[in-house]
Amino acid sequence: MEKFASVVASSRGFPLPFSRWAALLLVAATAIFVVAGTWYTRGDTSFDAYRNAYLNPQPSVEEAIAHTEVKELLVDHSHDPPPPIDVTSGNYTWDDCLRLPGADKILVILKTGATAIYDRLPIHLESTLKCIPNYMIISDLEQTIGTTKIHDVLKLVTQPTRETHHDFDLYHNISYYHATGQDASKLDSGAAWSLDKWKFLPMIHKAWDVAQTDYNNTIDWFVMMEADTSLSWLNLIQYLAPLDPKKPQYIGSPAMLVADQSSFAHGGSGVIMSRTALEKVQKARKTFSEGHEGSEAMSIQAYDKKWEQHTEKVCCGDAVLAHAFTAVGIPVTNARPMIQGDTPLSLPFEPVKTMEISPGKHVKVSDDSLWCKTPITFHHVNGEQVDELYRFEQSWAERYGWNTSYYYRDIFTTFLEPHVTSGQERGDWDNQSDWIKVELDDKDGVTISGPEIKLAKTEEQDALDEVTADSVDEPKKCRIACEKRGEPYSWKDAECVQWKWSTGKCYMDFKIRFGEAISQETVTKNNATWTSGWVRERIWKYKDGQADCESLYGKPKLWDRTKKEIER
Repeated sequence: MEKFASVVASSRGFPLPFSRWAALLLVAATAIFVVAGTWYTRGDTSFDAYRNAYLNPQPSVEEAIAHTEVKELLVDHSHDPPPPIDVTSGNYTWDDCLRLPGADKILVILKTGATAIYDRLPIHLESTLKCIPNYMIISDLEQTIGTTKIHDVLKLVTQPTRETHHDFDLYHNISYYHATGQDASKLDSGAAWSLDKWKFLPMIHKAWDVAQTDYNNTIDWFVMMEADTSLSWLNLIQYLAPLDPKKPQYIGSPAMLVADQSSFAHGGSGVIMSRTALEKVQKARKTFSEGHEGSEAMSIQAYDKKWEQHTEKVCCGDAVLAHAFTAVGIPVTNARPMIQGDTPLSLPFEPVKTMEISPGKHVKVSDDSLWCKTPITFHHVNGEQVDELYRFEQSWAERYGWNTSYYYRDIFTTFLEPHVTSGQERGDWDNQSDWIKVELDDKDGVTISGPEIKLAKTEEQDALDEVTADSVDEPKKCRIACEKRGEPYSWKDAECVQWKWSTGKCYMDFKIRFGEAISQETVTKNNATWTSGWVRERIWKYKDGQADCESLYGKPKLWDRTKKEIER
């Protein structure tokens, strides 16, 4: 301090020796460095700006002028959502998705677990959840990640169950690992699946309480998604717009519980619940009187104990949730294929099929169950796919506006078509062909499983039999066997559009899938792999034969304004 004071005093006009001039210059240089460093960290060359530039390519000059506002990394959930935007102006910006009509009436519940939360949650914070004004993260550990609060819903499970049931061994280990600074992701992932089923009913109880307290009872729709689910905010808004939240609605992709043949909304595909549906469950919980008479707190305790006993007997938490809704008279409403459990790359697109409607009379039937439907969810997606789907949706909204839904057609043309029509085979790749299976067996020779379909012309059938028998020899012969099953040959069923070959095996299919890569670990383990290919001319024919979605249904709209024609 004395030296610094002497420098300051000397600067008031007293002569300075050279050493003191050097000290003064050093202080000045330091000040300049600090100021410049502060400016740098706040400028466009900071890490945040670099990351944003990487995730979001730089706009053109015209776009940059039109979009000058600062983009926040996370939504501030402590404030009321901004009012709906004036969509008649036609000025759309990055953050419009936060202010769409009805957005403030939706609470998205993302369910995850502490053993996987750092692998799966961050990409949603950087993508999906940036567009959603109201959301909550539920897990099996109370914590905060960044500025996001994570709710431990298993706290709502009664203490005797938590302390005595073996499924909760992992729950206690997670708490211990967290408290002692250890990595919870190293814990048994299989045990995490067993623990997960206990979250579903407590999840909706917690969501209901949060809706009453944090959102002043303004939530109309509760939307549950898993951490490996991709959610289309644009298409969800469009889907919910005409629905009535005053009606008890429990919506999803139905699955069947084999044990009792009951239907339930598959959790991984996503579940939509109206406020009235949740309200009926909460009323049943607060007024439960089976085996006791007493206060509301006693009713809740008895209700929870009953459903915990039921949860113990049932395999899956999403089935338990369905049983709770069924108990108050609310069955699952089918929203498939809008809500469904495939990834964009495993989703099957079915080309035109030929059906026999009477002996000798065939008609061609186009598959219209998928092409012009609007996808809301994909399941089993990894972080990269979540990001790709999010950026696709942002680009779509930037081009056509947030009031124009996209279809599975657009998923096909963006994510599948460039790959399956490239004309190239893919090694170490499984395109999931399994319609017709040709296999070489040491005992029985070449066997064929699948539909028995004969060609109309004998000479063509003889040729088909020959190439089918040879199809197990090499990829080229497998491809030829697929090509023979369709035009220009006298084939009377759906055309083969793709195939995959492995040593002694040739599988073919009429459904278009892209599939996924086979890891080197799997190749080594099985000592085998697959080579996959597609018949691109038939895929182009499939695409050309589909309906024009805008003409078929009209563009879904939320607001009254002139429609834009999609320019392709």
